Amino acid sequence: MVLCGSVAVSIWFQACLSHTGAEPEFSMVASGDDDNRLGFGVGFSAHDPEVAWRNTYDHPRRGLMLLEGAPDGLDPTQRIVYEVLESWAQKHLSWRQRGQDDNLTAPPLLRLLLLGTSGTGKTHTALVAIQKVRAMFGLYRSVLTLALSSAAAANLGEGAQTIDSVFHTNRGNAVQDLVGYQLDQLVARLRHVELLVIDEISIVGAAQLEIINRRLQQVSIVVHQEQFGTDPPHTLGTFASFGVVLVGDFAQSPPVMASSLSSSVSIVKRPISRMRPLELAGRQAFAGFSQTIRLRRIHRQKGSDAFKESTMLLRDAVITTDDYDLWKTHEVALINQETSVCDWKEVTDNRQSGAINGKRLATTALLPQVPVRKKLAYRRGH
Repeated sequence: MVLCGSVAVSIWFQACLSHTGAEPEFSMVASGDDDNRLGFGVGFSAHDPEVAWRNTYDHPRRGLMLLEGAPDGLDPTQRIVYEVLESWAQKHLSWRQRGQDDNLTAPPLLRLLLLGTSGTGKTHTALVAIQKVRAMFGLYRSVLTLALSSAAAANLGEGAQTIDSVFHTNRGNAVQDLVGYQLDQLVARLRHVELLVIDEISIVGAAQLEIINRRLQQVSIVVHQEQFGTDPPHTLGTFASFGVVLVGDFAQSPPVMASSLSSSVSIVKRPISRMRPLELAGRQAFAGFSQTIRLRRIHRQKGSDAFKESTMLLRDAVITTDDYDLWKTHEVALINQETSVCDWKEVTDNRQSGAINGKRLATTALLPQVPVRKKLAYRRGH
């Protein structure tokens, strides 16, 4: 049931005031197939992000010097993200060097969830850490940044791509392993990649994550055979030797027509049953992300939108009486006795709520000398 916004929020606040509490702050673009333009082929164009990066960080030591002050602007929790990735990169470099003599050594594991609400600086934190990792490996292509949509990928900067453009997760035969030319193409694209960063993970389906996992394992087998002449050890496990960072907020939009990675949400029923094993396997792969860092500090200008900030607290059930008082200033003070909440119509979305219940409420509220259209806008908080 959707009521007019301010009344519904007041009801929610009354219900949630007794359930406050906070979690600990820390608990342990374009897409396309033009490999040369994206920096994965033999040649590079003038607009290639790889070229721009090389011009700035043409030597690992110089790159690290340029990045020395980069983490200074991060808050303490963001700094932890930076240090976790820095530590993993150092261990991974050592593993690569040992691998020349001992091809059975398991790689250092990085399965990190970077969570946080809007405005906590998730993407900014990830980008600062990514620059550090790229400088340590001395190669721009050592980090592959991905998102489900082109718009989300654009937030990760130049060189970011969509998941489907790299792993072809939306094809009809996506459940099958790649062979022949398609596998060779993917190997060429991922040969130098050490770390994957996937943004907006809440809208990525469980089956898609499992397909990514299988593709990475295929690539690792080919690359290991090329380097050592043998199959890799079984200890490589999920996502093989790649480090993986998933960024997002699971309280935001879920996947469209796909099963969420969250085990608290039911598997989407599909007419094609062959997807269910992939979705279950994807959730199992997601459960292997043992490190979680949740950003909580909002870095947007405080007080710029008090109602939005209060709504974020409501979502996490950490509201206070001050929040309740704030929303009380937004409620309808006087309603004719002839119209009660019980007379309002049950609707399925906010647009219908405004069109039906909002207008009904506006006609009963006592706001002299205010047109009905403005009354309705006032009720909606615009």
